[in-house]
Formats: sequence, C-alpha cells, structure tokens
Amino acid sequence: MIEINVKVNEKKLEILGSAIVSILQTAICKVRFEKADGTIREMKCTLKQDMLPPSKSPESHDNLTNINFLIIKVAEILANGDKAWRSFKVESLKSVEIVYE
Repeated sequence: MIEINVKVNEKKLEILGSAIVSILQTAICKVRFEKADGTIREMKCTLKQDMLPPSKSPESHDNLTNINFLIIKVAEILANGDKAWRSFKVESLKSVEIVYE
C-alpha cells in the first residue's frame, strides 16, 4: 500500500497522478481519498481496458494524452460486480493499494 501524507505542488501532483493512472491501467486498486465534505471514501477501482464499463466511457480515456492527471476518472467496481465511472482528485488521495493484478 502506498500512503500519501505530503502536500505537494501541482507539478508533483501531476506526476503522482500519472503514476497512479499507470498502475490502474494494469491492476485493480483500493483507493482512499477525502471527499469534498471531509469524509473518507474507500473504493475498489481500475482502468484495465477489459474491465471498463461498456458505455458512457469518458472521452479522455480514449486518448491518454488528454487525461488531466489532477482529477482521475476510474471504473469503480461495485460489490455486485457492476462497474460505474467515478473520479477523485489526486490532492485528496490518502492511499493506494493494489488488490489484484
């Protein structure tokens, strides 16, 4: 598990976001982040091509050069196996844990 405890500048957040996207493209991860209301959310998610929801795919994932690495859009894997698009801000991230590769 990678814990994020440091406040960094925007450039470093983009680098961190890019690294997290790379991990999510090859693995299923559990991410913990702080929501806008201050609560902590934990979510199992991925960007593996074969696990993305079939419709309503964010256009930014069709061309990875257009991804804003400060806000990451992911496919959340719900308890019943369904998937739904969600997003989180890199600056609100608390931890990333690889669950499955």
